[in-house]
Amino acid sequence: MGIEHILQNLDASELNIGYTPLLPAGLEYLNLFGGAAPVGRNLAPGKPQATVVGAPTVGSLAEGIKTRSMQDFIQTAVAHTSAMTVMAIAKAEEEGEHFLVSNYSTAVGPNTNGMNTTLRVRTDSSVIGQGKVAGNSIASFKPPSGTNNAWGSSTGLYDLGKFRSLAMRFDMTPLTGRVVTNDLTGNLQYPTSGGRPADTVANYGEALRIGSPTGTFSPTMKVPSILFVAIWSRVLADSELTAQYAQLKDFYANVKGVAV
Repeated sequence: MGIEHILQNLDASELNIGYTPLLPAGLEYLNLFGGAAPVGRNLAPGKPQATVVGAPTVGSLAEGIKTRSMQDFIQTAVAHTSAMTVMAIAKAEEEGEHFLVSNYSTAVGPNTNGMNTTLRVRTDSSVIGQGKVAGNSIASFKPPSGTNNAWGSSTGLYDLGKFRSLAMRFDMTPLTGRVVTNDLTGNLQYPTSGGRPADTVANYGEALRIGSPTGTFSPTMKVPSILFVAIWSRVLADSELTAQYAQLKDFYANVKGVAV
């Protein structure tokens, strides 16, 4: 018989405890940010840890981290593949561009010129000054001419200052492949209207970063607060994405009192 010690009013959720992934198949990276846990850890079993560049600002598990583009961010070891799912919980405090997970690059080369893969929060030019942002995800491909084409979708608008759960799913299969942006908080999804043209080449870039692209971007990027990021090297089914969101929503609501 064991003995259980119960310490009232002790919240151990900030400690660096283990995590059993809900969807382990294809999981390349996962972390809940904030508290005492290392910013560069990777809770995906058997996968390499990330590298912390600069000094992202660390809050509690209810606040996450704040990153600054090209200065304070997390460099993962997750390579770009032909089918991926990226999920993030983040908050924008001001209008503008907030890169959450990206390998955007302006380098010129056979696989890296222009937009590669990005999940971000941004303000559309049509609603500047209204305190609104939207989730946005983009992948890219090249036709035979070699000119890069951005290929993606944006969610509906929502108010600044609130955490939002977003996901990007993309499949680079010619003709049938799609980019789908999910606003999990709003229970809505936004697929691209068409698939990848058959005569194009998928535009794969560098390993994915959290909180920054891999190259400069205009206009100036803003500082997001990021609670959670997970990356899979496969396209999650709708039911899987719903289950993962439900787990996170329950954790943040019941343990940290945060609506995501």
